[in-house]
Amino acid sequence: MLINPLTNKPAIQTNARLDKKIARMERIIDALNQKPIPEATAEFLNAEIEALNAFKGSEKAWVALLLQKQTRMLNRVNKELSTCPGIITALFG
Repeated sequence: MLINPLTNKPAIQTNARLDKKIARMERIIDALNQKPIPEATAEFLNAEIEALNAFKGSEKAWVALLLQKQTRMLNRVNKELSTCPGIITALFG
């Protein structure tokens, strides 16, 4: 099962820091789509992304929610799949 893409990006005013946070989340999603993920985990990840995509608030609140969802997603993947260190290495190292 594929993980849904991030579609709702703030159109208020983009800046370099926000662009980096969005790009990091998109890299996480891409890395997760390359791994076999159990359906229950994929459903959880898709629900987290759908919450981000459906959010209708300020840019600051969206960034806070993005970071919260990113942390929850990585913790869940680490707990259930033990592949989080590999994903983090691929993204940042």
